[in-house]
Amino acid sequence: MDLPRNVEFVQLEIENYPNKIIPFNADIHIRITVRGNESIDSFRFSMTIFRADGSPVGSFFSSEIHSIQQGQEATFRLELHDLKLVQGLYHAGLATGMGHPGIGHSDFDVILDVLHFEVMAPESNDGICATWTPGWGSIRFNSPKVTQVS
Repeated sequence: MDLPRNVEFVQLEIENYPNKIIPFNADIHIRITVRGNESIDSFRFSMTIFRADGSPVGSFFSSEIHSIQQGQEATFRLELHDLKLVQGLYHAGLATGMGHPGIGHSDFDVILDVLHFEVMAPESNDGICATWTPGWGSIRFNSPKVTQVS
């Protein structure tokens, strides 16, 4: 895949967990440094999180509100909240570009198999780690509200 690299990745790091071990249900802050190889008035970031076996867990496309000048390097903080990832090993793929799947999109730069991290199992109040069967998936949904209706 030959991409124009108008906005090119320079450096990535998990900012708030440099050891790459993430507590269950913790927010993840990613520091992204990019270089403008052209002046771009409006671009976005997108990201897919993958399980260690390469299966995609989920993706997002940010708002297209960032700009950069040719020759400029800029650093951004991408904050991921409430991911609900279960214990396990993960990595990411990121892109810079324009648009999103709802209207069409094009990428400037794509990097794959980066930001490897591990999500730890949740602990109960007495320090016992919970278990999660892989067949249940990689996301633990919130408990539903259940009410009797008849």
